[in-house]
Amino acid sequence: LSQKYPFVFQDRYFPTIPASYVVCDNSGGAKQATRALIKCCREEIAIFYFPLFNNAISDRYNGFCTEFTDAGYTLESKNQCLIDDSDLFYSDNGVRFNLIFETILAHLKRYPSIRGFFATNAEIAQVLNIVLHHCDLWHKIANDEYKVVSFDNPFLQGFDYIKQDTSRMAAEAVRLLYKQIDGDFSPQ
Repeated sequence: LSQKYPFVFQDRYFPTIPASYVVCDNSGGAKQATRALIKCCREEIAIFYFPLFNNAISDRYNGFCTEFTDAGYTLESKNQCLIDDSDLFYSDNGVRFNLIFETILAHLKRYPSIRGFFATNAEIAQVLNIVLHHCDLWHKIANDEYKVVSFDNPFLQGFDYIKQDTSRMAAEAVRLLYKQIDGDFSPQ
């Protein structure tokens, strides 16, 4: 006996699981952010990201890498800052904040030429803002010497961001759920 239950993945998908899902164009958004950063900072840009445990972050990371190399630059260590939070899933927020803060700070100290920052989510952008203030670099954003782009709105002055159309995504998820309720479980 096989029962089917209506469900739609929101902002995630699993390539090996045939199921309906609704996602934004994470790769396209990352490419757009990378183009904006390259325009003002050339190759002195970096992506700040968590481990590639889900397709949203993987697609953003791959979009950054593709756009960066398509622009004729070689991806180096300075252009990538992995914030490895994989051991912190059950930690308190203070421990998580410290890890993100210290990782970003270490990257900026190691690569002081970085002037463009792509935060793959608003949480990283918010901590990056604190690091830039800590290093007394905030004025460089205000003077357009540095540029920050975040995926999703970090609600910070001077930070540009890629906005997902969450209302449209939610409406599409509901539409797909109704199709399943009506008996059409074909993955879309």
